[in-house]
Amino acid sequence: MILVHKHLNLLLGVQEALLVMPEILVKLKKTAARCLLAAVICVWTASCASAPGKDGSIPGASYFERALFAESKGRHLAAIEQYTRYLELNQNAPEYAAPALNNRGTLYWTLGRYDEALQDFDQAVDMLPDSALNYINRGNVYADMGDVERAIEDYSQAITVDPKNGLAYSNRGLAWSSLKRFDQAIPDLDKAIELGHEDLYKSLMKRGVIRFGTKDYNGAVEDFSHVIGMHPGFIEAYYFRGLAHQQLNEAEKAQIDLQTAMDLQKALEKQ
Repeated sequence: MILVHKHLNLLLGVQEALLVMPEILVKLKKTAARCLLAAVICVWTASCASAPGKDGSIPGASYFERALFAESKGRHLAAIEQYTRYLELNQNAPEYAAPALNNRGTLYWTLGRYDEALQDFDQAVDMLPDSALNYINRGNVYADMGDVERAIEDYSQAITVDPKNGLAYSNRGLAWSSLKRFDQAIPDLDKAIELGHEDLYKSLMKRGVIRFGTKDYNGAVEDFSHVIGMHPGFIEAYYFRGLAHQQLNEAEKAQIDLQTAMDLQKALEKQ
């Protein structure tokens, strides 16, 4: 087992290669190499299946741990495989299965595999209907698929479950905005900013853009300034703040912001 943990990152790479190109094992020219590779995979798989949870109660907990590790290394396919194996052992235990379904669904969403993501989030919602995150994640998939109305339904359900969930308000506000229903977007974004959430700058940025579009230039400058305070290299915030300053006849401030946006863009292109 020490070998497995010591070379976990390598093993994840091997597993992902096999998932993408299963014929690779057959194409290895040396029999010894094929046997060694197969043995490594078997040892790793056996360690996952046999390892109990930290409290001895969760079947295949090691699969979940390895999935998280794979995610942290950006190995999405390997993580999906580990979540799948974990779920095979916990499909009748909602409290154990739902988090894995949510995580695997998020990976499918990241990979653009929307149908599979929806299947996972549907199951997660059925298992834990009181979890706001399940609805938010499913709403995100619908939004990316262009089904904004269904996305809004899910974000609204998340808010019903957890009225203090800033992310749900933010995502619903962004969805309303995409439909150009700004009168509904602004209150949601206001609430998201009031409650706070991990991606607060997105709410501020979107509200700033809406304020700019509705000629509330002072409000727009305020929002873009908050974004810049959080992310000093955010090009769009400087650009839009510069435009807002122009509308307020603040030429010097506008020039500084627009020049900063150009400089940041040039630096980005050189990377």
